[in-house]
Amino acid sequence: MSFSLPAADAAIFLSANGPTTEAAAPAGNADACVWNGTTGGAWNTPALWTDTTLGGTATVAPGNLDAVTIAGAASSFLVITGDGNSSSLTVTGEVALSGKFNTGELTLAQGLFSDYPSLLDLLAGSTLTAGAATVASGPLVVAGTGASLAASGVLTVSNTSDGQAAIGVVNAGAVQAGSLVPDGGTISVDPTSIFEVGNAGGAAAGALTVDAGATAALNGQVNAPIVDNGLIVIAGQSISYSGTLTGPISGTGVVQLAADADLALDGPVAAGPTIAFAGADGTLDIAGATSEAAPITGFALGDIMLAAPNVAGVSFDSGTGALVLQGAAGTPLQTLDLVGSFAGDTFLVRGAAFEYTAAGNEVVLAAGTPESGPPPAPAPGYRGAGRVHLDGNRRRLGYRVELVR
Repeated sequence: MSFSLPAADAAIFLSANGPTTEAAAPAGNADACVWNGTTGGAWNTPALWTDTTLGGTATVAPGNLDAVTIAGAASSFLVITGDGNSSSLTVTGEVALSGKFNTGELTLAQGLFSDYPSLLDLLAGSTLTAGAATVASGPLVVAGTGASLAASGVLTVSNTSDGQAAIGVVNAGAVQAGSLVPDGGTISVDPTSIFEVGNAGGAAAGALTVDAGATAALNGQVNAPIVDNGLIVIAGQSISYSGTLTGPISGTGVVQLAADADLALDGPVAAGPTIAFAGADGTLDIAGATSEAAPITGFALGDIMLAAPNVAGVSFDSGTGALVLQGAAGTPLQTLDLVGSFAGDTFLVRGAAFEYTAAGNEVVLAAGTPESGPPPAPAPGYRGAGRVHLDGNRRRLGYRVELVR
């Protein structure tokens, strides 16, 4: 698993030789302070700060009562050495931190221009501890042995500003958060690094781990294996982005689809976790999953499982809950474990066309006889997924055409 950066950021400090520790960070004066240096420097140098509350150059460096803003450049890093304390820390542009830093709330905000996203780099040996953290641009890169970000509260990765919010944990870096709320952002973890949601400790390297009792809402993309021992929630489409989990999923927790949620699984899913439809009209895309052994609960009328294009039919054993996806000749392709009562229901396979290519087929519940053989081709101009809708009496009401992107 790798985490790549745009070519313009090739100078990122992934091989720094650890932090340069300055004197202990001061307590501060409950002021708003802005970095005024045109290059990097030491946090505890008052002349490098403007106190916008009092006006003019700061007489003391910011401390744990102060609201701090660091605006880096768009094409070169400000390297700021610590220690450093603040009540809040807002970073824009390209900034690298070297040392030990503590803040009540961290925000990586959009830079001056949308085509120049912000980039915050925690260098090897550097630590940043926050009560809460929001990554609204990015990436935030935690890179190198001893580099760590710890948010005791919520870590939010929100793709709502410049569309480039991301966290990359590489080269033996570590991230820990009390809970995780991505909204369209991307999280990448390389094989040497740790990303833990919860406080259990002992998370394995090379994975995003959700501890027992912890919650991660993953409306975005995760480029890493997932060890789910807690609760992963995919919110509905009132949230701007669906969820895409690219790596293998293991553990003993739950992956929950809220109403109108859309989750794509692009890696194998072990039998340990449970996938739970927890609201109406959820979509589970298993077309890219090489295997899906986890039990599936809550699948109901209006829900969809998007299967691979070669799935042409299904058979269901109500005694065992085995839903067998079949090829055109009835050949078994994959068996899913469905939990629940489906008395009076039938599983139906229908074609699901995408704007440019036929990407998969839908498995839905219906009243009637299952279709067999290849699904019908979409009509000319058809640009979405045909979904069978039924009322409370399970009568076919017709189709709704939706855009699928």
